[in-house]
Amino acid sequence: MISTFYSNSFEVLRTVLATKIGFNLEDLRNRNASFFEQIEVIVPTTMVEDNLNRFLADHFGATPGIKFSNVVSWMFKVLGQSLSNTETSQVMDWTFYEILRQKQTEKTFPKEEKRLYEYIQTLDPVGVLEFARHLNTVFITYGSYRFDWLQQWALEKFELNNPLPAPNAKIEEARLKENSDFLWQKRLWQELIEQTGADNRGKIFGWLENTITRIRKNKPVEDSMPIHLFLPFSIPPNLLPLIRAYEDSPAELNLYILNPCAEYWFESVPKAQFDWSENFKVDNSCLNYLLTNAASTRAAIDRLDSFLFSEEEASAIETDISEEAKKKRQNASVKQPGSRNFLSTEKTFENPEEELKTKVSAESASAYLEYPSKSFLHSFQNSILRMDSTLLPTEPDENDVSLRILKAPSFVREVEATIDILQNWFTDKKRVLKPSDVLVVVPDIEKAAPVIEGVMASLPKDLFIPWKIIGLSEEKQNALADAFVGLGKLLMSDFSAREFFAWLEKLPVQQQWGFSLDDISVIQTWLYSAGYSVGIDHQQLAALNFTDEDTSLQDAMERLSLGFFLDEASPLPFKKVLPIRGDEEAGFDTVSDDSGRLIQALSQLYLNLADQRRELLASDFALPAEGWRESLLDMKNRFFGSSCDPEESYNFTEIIETVCKGLTAAFDGTEKPVSFDVVLSELRSELSKTKREVTSSGTMTFTSISLARGIPYKVICCLGFDEKSGFPGTPKFEEFDLTKDHRRRGDRDARKDNNAVFLDTLLSARENLLISYTIGTKPQSENNPSLVIDNFKNYFLSHAMSVGMEDGTAQEKADELWKSIVTKVPLNRFSMRNFLEEPKSLEKRENNLFWKSPRKDVLESIEHAYRNPDAKESMFANTGIPDEKLPKTMQN
Repeated sequence: MISTFYSNSFEVLRTVLATKIGFNLEDLRNRNASFFEQIEVIVPTTMVEDNLNRFLADHFGATPGIKFSNVVSWMFKVLGQSLSNTETSQVMDWTFYEILRQKQTEKTFPKEEKRLYEYIQTLDPVGVLEFARHLNTVFITYGSYRFDWLQQWALEKFELNNPLPAPNAKIEEARLKENSDFLWQKRLWQELIEQTGADNRGKIFGWLENTITRIRKNKPVEDSMPIHLFLPFSIPPNLLPLIRAYEDSPAELNLYILNPCAEYWFESVPKAQFDWSENFKVDNSCLNYLLTNAASTRAAIDRLDSFLFSEEEASAIETDISEEAKKKRQNASVKQPGSRNFLSTEKTFENPEEELKTKVSAESASAYLEYPSKSFLHSFQNSILRMDSTLLPTEPDENDVSLRILKAPSFVREVEATIDILQNWFTDKKRVLKPSDVLVVVPDIEKAAPVIEGVMASLPKDLFIPWKIIGLSEEKQNALADAFVGLGKLLMSDFSAREFFAWLEKLPVQQQWGFSLDDISVIQTWLYSAGYSVGIDHQQLAALNFTDEDTSLQDAMERLSLGFFLDEASPLPFKKVLPIRGDEEAGFDTVSDDSGRLIQALSQLYLNLADQRRELLASDFALPAEGWRESLLDMKNRFFGSSCDPEESYNFTEIIETVCKGLTAAFDGTEKPVSFDVVLSELRSELSKTKREVTSSGTMTFTSISLARGIPYKVICCLGFDEKSGFPGTPKFEEFDLTKDHRRRGDRDARKDNNAVFLDTLLSARENLLISYTIGTKPQSENNPSLVIDNFKNYFLSHAMSVGMEDGTAQEKADELWKSIVTKVPLNRFSMRNFLEEPKSLEKRENNLFWKSPRKDVLESIEHAYRNPDAKESMFANTGIPDEKLPKTMQN
């Protein structure tokens, strides 16, 4: 049985989910189910999982019978394998790498593959691996959205039992042949199957056969546990037949769909599905806005409903449909029309009565949250819900701060101004606002993180806000991994003093070897005094063709070690080596200070580095696939031991295991060496793809806008959305991606997806919405906002324009309304505008701030400078240096 519930409100869907799970748990108790049986909830992101987990824990007291997973994990469990599974993806990375490396050595090649061969000849081994990763990404896309291509290409060389029907396969292949990248990709896929075990039904061939077999035979049985698919924002074609399998099954599948509009705005959804509003007239302003900014949402609902409420066979191979077929789907009959309810609160669904059980268990039902408030924000949200632009405001309201646009000179000022506004709202007694009620989203959190960290870390103690950044990769967050990658680069470099000192400053190195930043400063002084500039030892200097043979780290350590062991009375030089005891001129720190603690730690570190490089050099920086796991883990333990963060150490070890497992599986016992730089490149790639899981409970959350899609917060702040942000961007394709020129109805489109994400975020703010962008510091050449803000502006002003058309004041009305919600952020946090209550100016409305900076420390500095314009700034270090700390020649 399939049950679908639609709403514009995350809270409503969440409450319905909890109600249905309550019924499921009751059924499990009644049939004395095993304690270990679990109800599966499939979610789109870890942030949605975290939100639901906490809500269900509050609702039930605990959640032992509930298991969370994502669509990829669930499909992997049902189908047995998946190309996007980490293990399979690693095998594909390395297998493509090996195939391409073999092709680099071939002297002849088929004419049709000339483009591929000419390109790979320009690549070094690391470049080949990077290209292999790009290939892998494209083939994973084919696996989800062009399964018929991969099936057809395999059928040309291998036998598959009962392949899935592929409509128009011959016609489409004829079109594909016109593309110069088609034939080499088809042959590469066939080689991949062969190399990963076609004869013994290995990885890739096994995936093909399993997918075909399980799609055909997948029939959930009566005792199957209920499945809850929550907010499926995207629906790949091979997911549809898995959903459709529940249609005539006693097993239960529940779908929870976020639908921004309660009216009929679809392309092929059956019109009989719901009791749509009578005499409803399409509002073209709203419909056009929805079609531009929620196209991917509409497509997902269209495609899902087309299969759920039609007699067509759901197939993993989805082709386009004709206009006639769309009309046929629109007019399709349904077993029982679903109901539409309009609510003022989601609590309607909290009482588990029998009538409620019938309502939420219907084949199709919906409930939409409508806001009674007439604020700018709620007026916008209700207009989308009702598809009625006449609900939008027409007149300015200076007191309405529910929806505001900020124009800032820089992204730093965007963050600073937003924090100032939030500080005002946190202290407002009329509001009940906590840090956990606030979400701050940006187009790309990894780019924005350094600025956010800088601003938040600079807040004084009395203005501290608990905060977290969610969505950063292990590459950005795992200091141990960063230090390890830095070590790898150092060992393969010329070992210059600059690179060595930069590596020493990494936190895990300091922790393991007991160095403080002051210690590192002393070490720099020592080593420079001892003549170190480049190279780890004489052997490397010779390899680098250096004429000076005494500038290596080895030479410097010999001089410092002699300085430690010999007293000042010893004859110099000793055995042709000049002992160095520290900085001979300044004399502040010597190698014998603190019983030689620092020189001993530095000596051991040098010995470890020299031994490690010697071991790698002995194998020419390359090992067989099976040798890399032990080597990498030994390197990690040798340099970072057990002094690092346990979570970082565990996560990085898991990534090493993943990479080495894929490497070993791809090379399958062969003795072919793989170079260190190639392995290090794959480690970095895996680190960049692996996101650190962080919960947001109790703190203000910063994240990428895509990760928080649909989740409601009292206050949502969208920062960094200017024309240079790359948002919503353009559809991103690899140059050789065949889907680029052969689009289908169910294909993903990054630009459309981002438009829909932005709209869902606007609709998720419950009390206040801030949108900001950077205009720059030159008034004559201000940056434009992102296209999503322009789209929002045009729609938000559409009703004011319509009203103004009646008396010829359309543009004036629209301009006045827009100016009333736009504020220009002062150039810096020291501007007097941040603190003073200025007269409201109608001519320059954008200069009217609706907040005051809470930074008393900054205000005091401004006041002091204003009252004492001729005062000299005091020195930041004016205490002087005690005589006993100075060299003897400088004392007294």
